Amino acid sequence: MALRGAGEEGSSKSPAMDVCYAAGPTDDREYSGCCCCHCSCSCCCSGHGGGCRRAARVVRAEEPNESSHAAVGGSCSSSSSSRSHSRFCSEAATAASSMHEAADLHRTASREPPHCPRQQAKALDGTQSTTAATSCSQNSPSHESEDAAANDSSPSRSFHKGCGAPNCFLADSIRPKRLCICMVSDFFFPSLGGVEMHIYELSVRLARKGFKVVVVTHAIDGRHGIRYLTEGIKVYYLPITCFHDRSTLVTFFTTLPLIRTVLIREKVDIVHGHQTTSTLAHESMFHARHLGYRVVYTDHSMFSFADAACIHMNKIFKFFLTHCDHCICVSHTHKENLVLRGALNPHQIAVINNAVDVPAYVPDLSKRPPPPAINILILSRLSYRKGIDLLVDIIPAVCAKYPNVTFIIGGDGPKRIILEEMREKHRIHDRVEMLGAIPHGQACSFLQRGQIFLNASLTESFCIAIVEAAACGLVVVSTDVGGIPEVLPPDMVRLASPNPAALTLQLEEAIRQVERGDVDPLALHQRVLEMYSWEDVADRVEQVYFSALFDLPMSAHLRKGISLANVPLPPNPPPLPTSQGSVKVLRALNRCGPFSGKFFALVAVVDWCLIRLVEWLFPRDSIEEAASFPSDVLYSVKTNLPSPT
Repeated sequence: MALRGAGEEGSSKSPAMDVCYAAGPTDDREYSGCCCCHCSCSCCCSGHGGGCRRAARVVRAEEPNESSHAAVGGSCSSSSSSRSHSRFCSEAATAASSMHEAADLHRTASREPPHCPRQQAKALDGTQSTTAATSCSQNSPSHESEDAAANDSSPSRSFHKGCGAPNCFLADSIRPKRLCICMVSDFFFPSLGGVEMHIYELSVRLARKGFKVVVVTHAIDGRHGIRYLTEGIKVYYLPITCFHDRSTLVTFFTTLPLIRTVLIREKVDIVHGHQTTSTLAHESMFHARHLGYRVVYTDHSMFSFADAACIHMNKIFKFFLTHCDHCICVSHTHKENLVLRGALNPHQIAVINNAVDVPAYVPDLSKRPPPPAINILILSRLSYRKGIDLLVDIIPAVCAKYPNVTFIIGGDGPKRIILEEMREKHRIHDRVEMLGAIPHGQACSFLQRGQIFLNASLTESFCIAIVEAAACGLVVVSTDVGGIPEVLPPDMVRLASPNPAALTLQLEEAIRQVERGDVDPLALHQRVLEMYSWEDVADRVEQVYFSALFDLPMSAHLRKGISLANVPLPPNPPPLPTSQGSVKVLRALNRCGPFSGKFFALVAVVDWCLIRLVEWLFPRDSIEEAASFPSDVLYSVKTNLPSPT
């Protein structure tokens, strides 16, 4: 059973953009030339017609003597003597058509009134778009493939309910193959905390969207082997023991055989690591990138640059993030911290907030004490970073001034002893109730008992607890640190500097507000319900996955609802990286520092050598593919289609 208060804690909706997501630029930079591959050719796919695609680069690389426009769907010369060249041109045109369909998907799935995107484009562009489309239709076979697709009634296509147009696919169209996401972290159930809940909730939502999700963690509390969770999520508890604070020992190489076997057995497409202090996550991403897999990383905590432990962690962190395709942060303040710690390109990082299952957190006034009694709740891990040292000064002062106030503390940790000493010193055992670690299923019942929620964290990237408290109708008092100001609007949270005097002042204001009856718990719950949704988080994370999988530029504002149902997926298992790519990685590692850079480069070289040795001892063909039961069975029941291969 998952518990609350015993672990570290770890949306705006972007409007639809009339741009081909699969091809056009999606970040703040400007590109010249073709909107498909950013080349300098003149065959721009205006009107979603012709199709200069990334495949054209491959053709030019394979046949340098041919014209650079020979690979364009609408510009393939009929006099070409190379059969392979013609075949590749056909494949490029097919891929172009699929990319255009994906762009139509995006507009259809956006949260706008259900109108056909083609009709909207004609209404906006007028005769110009019609002329461009006519011009492209004369030179490119892509429209012919679209007309053929219009007559296709295969079950893998969903029709638009607004206009009935066959090419207006919905975002939940069935993919030819389910993408497999491998979540890796040292922090997962039955361990406790916000990171564990984030991984679990995100995995459940991705599984409901049609993804196959596998979680990899180390053995915890006697759990080892394979376990199954709801929605068919498979969890690997690897036979690795903890070293410190629920994290495994940094070994660089010993986890390679296990991680490689899991990735090949489960036919993983993307490896998604979580949390800076998770050694298993960083080593898995390190090995996965050298094996050719795509890697995404989500950071959940902020670290300083002052103490020796953080300096060491940041150096190791910078090394591992060299092998990452895209990163995710939970707040903009957190993004700034991550850019400085990892020396990363800001365009490579997306900000996707955490979320809460708001319908599960509803106010219940019957569980609150009758007036004038007031309960102040605290739910967090009892550690230094959570500001427990501040509570030692705040609680006695408030109890002495307000005899009708009671503190209820949920959570456990190394700082619990100082709270126990504080109760005995001031003899307030009847005013301070300590419940220990709270099971996650009982978190709502715990929050329903109070009127005020107090968060005294010294550093926080995103505080899920204050969102849960606001959803239960509590007045929130919190420290003004990290990304907390981005979590709730100013009128829903009282922020104070991280010192006892400022927090006590805001807490007294909250007590007077409750005594006046100025708080509407149901209105607070409704506002939070409109702000946070795990489905919205899963939609945005899905776009990050596609950006990493298809080498697309990261969008400054993640767009939602895009389905790449017909775009061919990369080979699985992927081929090993080429020597040119390895040299590029070594150069990036060498820039990590005058000494550490060379050490990290040496570690990478040794890892590549070990991968070749393991490939020779245990070829990929000798590793049996794991059965996808019960995830594929659940997938078939929901979609009423056969299980994907």
